[in-house]
Amino acid sequence: MFVRGTGGVAELIRFNDVRFSYAAADRLALDRINLEINDGEFILIAGDSGSGKSTLLRCLNGLVPHFYGGKFGGQITVNGIDTKTAAVAELSPHVGLVFQDSGAQLVTETVEEEIAFGPRNLGLGGVEVAERVERAMREMSLAGLTGRRTATLSGGEKQKVVIASVLSLEPKILALDEPLAELDPVSAAHLVKLLQDLNKRLGLTVIVAEHRLDLLLPAADRVVEIKQGRLSPSPNVGANLQVGATESRSKDRLLQKDKSQNQPFVLDVSDLSVAYDGRQVLDGAAFSVRAGEIVALMGNNGSGKTTLFRTITGFIKPFAGQVVINGRDTVGMSAADILRDAGYVPQRPSALLFAETVGEELNTGVDVQANARHGRLPHRSGTDHLAMTYSDSMRSSDSLMKEFDLDSHVNDYPRDLSLGEQQRVALAAVLSGQPSLLLLDEPTHGLDHGAKVRLAQILRAQAAAGAAVVLATHDSDMTALVADRVLHLEGGSMHSDI
Repeated sequence: MFVRGTGGVAELIRFNDVRFSYAAADRLALDRINLEINDGEFILIAGDSGSGKSTLLRCLNGLVPHFYGGKFGGQITVNGIDTKTAAVAELSPHVGLVFQDSGAQLVTETVEEEIAFGPRNLGLGGVEVAERVERAMREMSLAGLTGRRTATLSGGEKQKVVIASVLSLEPKILALDEPLAELDPVSAAHLVKLLQDLNKRLGLTVIVAEHRLDLLLPAADRVVEIKQGRLSPSPNVGANLQVGATESRSKDRLLQKDKSQNQPFVLDVSDLSVAYDGRQVLDGAAFSVRAGEIVALMGNNGSGKTTLFRTITGFIKPFAGQVVINGRDTVGMSAADILRDAGYVPQRPSALLFAETVGEELNTGVDVQANARHGRLPHRSGTDHLAMTYSDSMRSSDSLMKEFDLDSHVNDYPRDLSLGEQQRVALAAVLSGQPSLLLLDEPTHGLDHGAKVRLAQILRAQAAAGAAVVLATHDSDMTALVADRVLHLEGGSMHSDI
């Protein structure tokens, strides 16, 4: 069970026969949960995408059921407070929660204002607020973000700022939902060490839901595994730790695959330069991607990966350089025009979700994409059975549902889904029009191992059908699964592994 003894410390959190279902959902998100967490424990929550990890964390500060609605049964007490009768505001000083979609927690314009927001709402004086901001920024090594606007931060930078803002409240319990997902390896290791330090030095109770288990297992007192809304009596996280032979075999196949240089360029970026807030983010970035090629774009948090994608798709205008998609210079084109050829799934997939149900979301996606795009991708000769089957299935929302394993969520509200499930819904909607260029920003955020393998199959099928695929990622396992080439973004410029 990966348990370290906790002695006779006091119980801090108790779930007693807790059941919960989201509004309009036809199944339980949590089913008869009984769990005790002691003061000062470090708990790792493991489970597949959609298993109930996020819902479990939302219970701790009363967001379930007070904010999300739905049907709630049983009892939860946190530091002696019944979460069903207490307001969220009453629980917030006790529980600091960092969401999966951490960017959605940002409410102010600058980094310092964001970290100060919570303490100010507690009614603290100016000196105390300033001291807490300074401590939180120091703990999270945020000196390099001083004065930055939150809107200009990368996903990983936003995540670190949100964690700092939660720490500034000095809660007794710190709960984090997939905090490593958007962090580069150095930042991820630093955060784990910080959480260990806060747990040991300050006695902070730390609860982390995460798929990247290898870094967290040595730090955890206990592993709590959840499957389909129920706690597993005997946690077994071995399968989630293995990169496994599947990735190696997949990589071997990719390296042996015919990579003809006769394929046309779908994307050609040359001398691209972007600056904001007095800081140059891209400095002469240049690269090209051919039809049928999968390129992994890697780089530390804040290196400019998201800025590059947003510039390619027209949301940010460069001060120098050129972007050519399918032979057309995008200068003067609107983002809407560019997105007729380029499918873009941002770090926050919820930004693409507007319908009331998953079924409506995919129906809308199919209709919009069918009207917006002209023609279908030409299939390349020698495509494998998976590619042909996948392409043939991209004709209706029903087949999309089946392909992305979303059948059971057809009537669910998309924003109530886990982040991994939202990723699948957003990607299915984007792929409904078979874009010739596919840009995915941290696409494995929220995905368990099995879901990553399935995503790799889908991306390979898209490439086999003639699409150019670029994914910005910190996930080395996913890179090994699918990438034909790896590009590194550093100092605003591009460097290639091969």
